[in-house]
Amino acid sequence: MTCTKWLKVGSSGMTVMEISIPSGFDPDVISIGNVAGLKRVERRGRNVVVYFDEIGTTSICFDLLSTRTGMVTNNQPSYVTVYDYYQPNNQGIAFYETRSLKKATICDVCDKCCPKV
Repeated sequence: MTCTKWLKVGSSGMTVMEISIPSGFDPDVISIGNVAGLKRVERRGRNVVVYFDEIGTTSICFDLLSTRTGMVTNNQPSYVTVYDYYQPNNQGIAFYETRSLKKATICDVCDKCCPKV
């Protein structure tokens, strides 16, 4: 689940949320569904970009489902950046790791690389 809200008084102008997708995953942008204030969703390379008319002081949350398409190890944390489209200095960033990638080892990717017990 991804959530965001405006931390200042009032509300933002048009807001953009960029969600980086970890290697080995394919996002389903349709899974976001109907979210209050959602204007547009697009895929840009490894990122999903979500546009909102505005963000207020009440949290806006949604799920973005992803399918694991490949086994990858040693992934770096991915990020979510939220910024006001017209005032990009008003921004926040958070990093995340998926549970399945955090626990992945080379043995998950290469059967021949690890001894059988």
